[in-house]
Amino acid sequence: MALVLTGFLVGFDPGVVASLGAALLLITRRLKPNKVYAGIDFNLLVIFIGLFIIIGGVEQSGLIERLLNPRFVQNVQSLPLFTVLTILFSNVLSNVPAVMMLKFLIPASSAHVWWVSMAVFSTLAGNLTLTGSIANLIVVEQVKKQNVDISFFTYLKIRFPLTIALVVIGLVYFRLLFEL
Repeated sequence: MALVLTGFLVGFDPGVVASLGAALLLITRRLKPNKVYAGIDFNLLVIFIGLFIIIGGVEQSGLIERLLNPRFVQNVQSLPLFTVLTILFSNVLSNVPAVMMLKFLIPASSAHVWWVSMAVFSTLAGNLTLTGSIANLIVVEQVKKQNVDISFFTYLKIRFPLTIALVVIGLVYFRLLFEL
């Protein structure tokens, strides 16, 4: 762990550092790699990989630029509207692919505020529905093995009011902090 943290702090590529750290852990442990692999949920891994493949294809095809035409992009100058888009996209696509698509809406002026807001609100949006974040799906799959069923609507009933309250608090905080 110390080597991985050092690699991050020194500024090496995070993907390479994390991969080398994981490989080192696999070869230096007494635990057999087969036991580690048995704990991996390959169905969720395939879903996650598929999301990135689709988003990469959409980016390469130019579809994002066509969907987000210049008139629409110019109109997204309000943080509340951007927040609503972040929440909607995060729950339709999942929050990580949504960020990859929404990055094209970040205006050049005050970009740091918009990036921070997207990080905050996509994280909050990921908690709105079960499909908002891959982590939610992982939890549901894990508890299913213990005969606990968390339905989409049970989750939504609990998370919807909490997420909306946190988003409102976040918007007020951003307005006060950055005087938007």
